[in-house]
Amino acid sequence: ELDVPDHSTLCRRIEHIAVTIPRANKEKVVLVADSSGLKVYGEGEWKVRKHGWSKHRTWRKMHLAITPDGEIRAAELTGNNTADSDAVSSLFQQEQAEIEAFIGDGAYDKRKVYKACRKRKIKKIIVPPQKNAKIFQHGNLNKKPHPRDENLREIRQSTRKKWKEKSGYHVRSLSETAMFRFKTIFGDKLNARKFKSQKNGSR
Repeated sequence: ELDVPDHSTLCRRIEHIAVTIPRANKEKVVLVADSSGLKVYGEGEWKVRKHGWSKHRTWRKMHLAITPDGEIRAAELTGNNTADSDAVSSLFQQEQAEIEAFIGDGAYDKRKVYKACRKRKIKKIIVPPQKNAKIFQHGNLNKKPHPRDENLREIRQSTRKKWKEKSGYHVRSLSETAMFRFKTIFGDKLNARKFKSQKNGSR
Protein backbone atom coordinates (compact mmCIF):
# COMPACT_ATOMS: atom_id res chain seq x y z
CA GLU A 1 0.00 0.00 0.00
CA LEU A 2 1.15 3.51 -0.81
CA ASP A 3 0.76 6.42 1.56
CA VAL A 4 -1.27 9.34 0.24
CA PRO A 5 0.58 12.62 0.98
CA ASP A 6 -1.38 15.22 2.93
CA HIS A 7 -1.84 18.85 1.87
CA SER A 8 1.15 20.12 3.91
CA THR A 9 3.48 17.54 2.35
CA LEU A 10 2.37 18.49 -1.15
CA CYS A 11 2.90 22.19 -0.39
CA ARG A 12 6.47 21.50 0.75
CA ARG A 13 7.34 19.24 -2.17
CA ILE A 14 5.84 21.31 -4.99
CA GLU A 15 8.61 23.86 -4.54
CA HIS A 16 11.17 21.32 -5.79
CA ILE A 17 9.17 19.84 -8.68
CA ALA A 18 10.17 20.76 -12.23
CA VAL A 19 6.92 21.49 -14.07
CA THR A 20 6.73 21.71 -17.87
CA ILE A 21 3.70 22.67 -19.92
CA PRO A 22 2.68 19.95 -22.42
CA ARG A 23 2.65 21.36 -25.95
CA ALA A 24 1.55 20.08 -29.31
CA ASN A 25 4.37 19.55 -31.79
CA LYS A 26 4.15 22.53 -34.15
CA GLU A 27 6.68 24.06 -36.51
CA LYS A 28 5.14 27.53 -36.50
CA VAL A 29 2.84 29.29 -34.03
CA VAL A 30 1.00 32.58 -33.55
CA LEU A 31 1.24 33.76 -29.95
CA VAL A 32 -1.37 35.92 -28.22
CA ALA A 33 -0.22 37.32 -24.86
CA ASP A 34 -2.16 38.64 -21.89
CA SER A 35 -2.03 38.73 -18.09
CA SER A 36 -4.42 38.59 -15.15
CA GLY A 37 -4.23 38.80 -11.37
CA LEU A 38 -4.31 35.88 -8.93
CA LYS A 39 -4.97 36.58 -5.25
CA VAL A 40 -2.47 35.18 -2.74
CA TYR A 41 -4.23 36.19 0.44
CA GLY A 42 -6.61 38.91 1.46
CA GLU A 43 -10.22 39.72 2.06
CA GLY A 44 -13.18 38.38 0.16
CA GLU A 45 -15.00 40.44 -2.42
CA TRP A 46 -17.83 41.31 -0.01
CA LYS A 47 -15.42 42.81 2.54
CA VAL A 48 -13.60 44.81 -0.13
CA ARG A 49 -16.83 46.25 -1.48
CA LYS A 50 -18.08 47.05 2.02
CA HIS A 51 -14.92 48.40 3.68
CA GLY A 52 -12.30 48.72 0.94
CA TRP A 53 -8.87 47.13 0.52
CA SER A 54 -6.32 46.68 3.30
CA LYS A 55 -2.53 46.70 3.12
CA HIS A 56 -2.46 42.90 3.52
CA ARG A 57 -4.11 42.32 0.15
CA THR A 58 -1.49 40.70 -2.13
CA TRP A 59 -1.63 39.60 -5.76
CA ARG A 60 0.47 37.81 -8.35
CA LYS A 61 0.27 38.25 -12.11
CA MET A 62 -0.23 35.28 -14.41
CA HIS A 63 1.15 35.88 -17.90
CA LEU A 64 -0.01 33.51 -20.65
CA ALA A 65 0.95 33.07 -24.29
CA ILE A 66 -1.66 31.11 -26.22
CA THR A 67 -2.37 30.18 -29.83
CA PRO A 68 -5.60 31.22 -31.62
CA ASP A 69 -6.95 27.67 -31.13
CA GLY A 70 -6.71 28.11 -27.34
CA GLU A 71 -3.56 26.09 -26.55
CA ILE A 72 -1.43 27.54 -23.73
CA ARG A 73 2.16 27.53 -25.00
CA ALA A 74 3.89 29.48 -22.22
CA ALA A 75 3.11 30.72 -18.71
CA GLU A 76 4.94 32.94 -16.25
CA LEU A 77 4.02 34.02 -12.71
CA THR A 78 5.40 37.34 -11.46
CA GLY A 79 4.79 39.90 -8.75
CA ASN A 80 1.94 42.34 -9.17
CA ASN A 81 4.40 45.17 -9.87
CA THR A 82 5.84 43.48 -12.98
CA ALA A 83 4.75 45.05 -16.25
CA ASP A 84 3.32 42.85 -19.01
CA SER A 85 6.18 43.88 -21.29
CA ASP A 86 8.78 42.56 -18.80
CA ALA A 87 7.42 39.00 -19.07
CA VAL A 88 7.63 38.73 -22.88
CA SER A 89 11.23 37.48 -23.03
CA SER A 90 10.48 34.71 -20.54
CA LEU A 91 7.41 33.63 -22.53
CA PHE A 92 9.45 33.53 -25.75
CA GLN A 93 12.17 31.41 -24.11
CA GLN A 94 9.59 28.72 -23.35
CA GLU A 95 8.52 28.46 -27.00
CA GLN A 96 10.71 26.24 -29.19
CA ALA A 97 8.71 26.54 -32.41
CA GLU A 98 9.06 29.40 -34.89
CA ILE A 99 6.86 32.34 -33.88
CA GLU A 100 5.11 33.69 -36.97
CA ALA A 101 3.26 36.54 -35.24
CA PHE A 102 2.93 38.13 -31.81
CA ILE A 103 -0.31 39.81 -30.71
CA GLY A 104 -0.83 41.87 -27.57
CA ASP A 105 -2.70 44.87 -26.24
CA GLY A 106 -1.35 48.38 -25.69
CA ALA A 107 0.54 47.31 -22.54
CA TYR A 108 3.07 45.59 -24.84
CA ASP A 109 3.83 48.76 -26.80
CA LYS A 110 7.36 49.00 -25.42
CA ARG A 111 10.78 49.03 -27.07
CA LYS A 112 11.85 45.96 -25.07
CA VAL A 113 8.95 43.97 -26.57
CA TYR A 114 9.89 44.87 -30.15
CA LYS A 115 13.52 44.08 -29.35
CA ALA A 116 12.54 40.63 -28.06
CA CYS A 117 10.38 40.05 -31.15
CA ARG A 118 13.21 41.03 -33.49
CA LYS A 119 15.57 38.74 -31.62
CA ARG A 120 13.18 35.85 -32.34
CA LYS A 121 12.81 37.10 -35.96
CA ILE A 122 9.04 37.51 -35.64
CA LYS A 123 7.79 38.98 -38.91
CA LYS A 124 4.35 40.16 -37.79
CA ILE A 125 3.94 42.17 -34.59
CA ILE A 126 0.35 43.25 -33.91
CA VAL A 127 0.45 45.65 -30.96
CA PRO A 128 -1.58 48.89 -31.11
CA PRO A 129 0.68 51.95 -30.62
CA GLN A 130 -0.36 54.48 -28.00
CA LYS A 131 -2.60 57.29 -29.21
CA ASN A 132 0.18 59.86 -28.73
CA ALA A 133 2.80 57.58 -30.31
CA LYS A 134 5.79 59.01 -32.18
CA ILE A 135 7.77 57.42 -34.99
CA PHE A 136 10.63 55.30 -33.63
CA GLN A 137 12.76 55.27 -36.76
CA HIS A 138 12.45 57.75 -39.61
CA GLY A 139 12.84 56.64 -43.22
CA ASN A 140 15.92 58.77 -43.95
CA LEU A 141 18.06 56.47 -41.80
CA ASN A 142 18.29 53.92 -44.65
CA LYS A 143 17.26 51.08 -42.38
CA LYS A 144 14.51 48.49 -42.61
CA PRO A 145 11.22 50.08 -41.41
CA HIS A 146 10.43 49.47 -37.77
CA PRO A 147 7.31 47.23 -37.42
CA ARG A 148 5.75 49.64 -34.92
CA ASP A 149 6.20 52.55 -37.32
CA GLU A 150 4.53 50.57 -40.10
CA ASN A 151 1.52 49.93 -37.84
CA LEU A 152 1.43 53.59 -36.82
CA ARG A 153 1.50 54.80 -40.43
CA GLU A 154 -1.33 52.44 -41.38
CA ILE A 155 -3.41 53.78 -38.49
CA ARG A 156 -2.76 57.37 -39.57
CA GLN A 157 -3.72 56.58 -43.15
CA SER A 158 -7.06 55.04 -42.12
CA THR A 159 -8.34 54.61 -38.55
CA ARG A 160 -7.35 52.58 -35.52
CA LYS A 161 -10.53 50.53 -35.81
CA LYS A 162 -9.88 49.62 -39.46
CA TRP A 163 -6.26 48.76 -38.68
CA LYS A 164 -7.36 46.34 -35.94
CA GLU A 165 -9.81 44.63 -38.31
CA LYS A 166 -7.29 44.41 -41.14
CA SER A 167 -4.35 43.21 -39.02
CA GLY A 168 -6.34 40.54 -37.18
CA TYR A 169 -5.84 42.18 -33.78
CA HIS A 170 -9.25 41.06 -32.50
CA VAL A 171 -7.98 37.48 -32.17
CA ARG A 172 -6.51 38.83 -28.92
CA SER A 173 -9.91 38.35 -27.29
CA LEU A 174 -9.09 34.62 -27.27
CA SER A 175 -6.46 35.30 -24.60
CA GLU A 176 -9.18 36.71 -22.34
CA THR A 177 -11.19 33.54 -22.97
CA ALA A 178 -8.15 31.45 -21.96
CA MET A 179 -7.80 33.47 -18.74
CA PHE A 180 -11.48 32.92 -17.94
CA ARG A 181 -11.09 29.19 -18.60
CA PHE A 182 -7.99 29.03 -16.38
CA LYS A 183 -9.73 30.76 -13.46
CA THR A 184 -12.89 28.72 -13.88
CA ILE A 185 -10.93 25.46 -13.58
CA PHE A 186 -8.26 26.39 -11.02
CA GLY A 187 -9.80 29.38 -9.25
CA ASP A 188 -8.55 32.95 -8.94
CA LYS A 189 -6.23 32.56 -5.95
CA LEU A 190 -3.03 30.78 -4.92
CA ASN A 191 -2.92 28.77 -1.68
CA ALA A 192 0.85 28.33 -1.44
CA ARG A 193 2.80 30.95 0.53
CA LYS A 194 6.27 30.61 -1.06
CA PHE A 195 6.71 32.24 -4.46
CA LYS A 196 8.45 29.23 -6.05
CA SER A 197 5.63 26.96 -4.89
CA GLN A 198 3.10 29.41 -6.27
CA LYS A 199 4.96 29.43 -9.60
CA ASN A 200 5.02 25.63 -9.90
CA GLY A 201 1.44 25.32 -8.66
CA SER A 202 0.14 27.81 -11.23
CA ARG A 203 1.59 25.70 -14.04
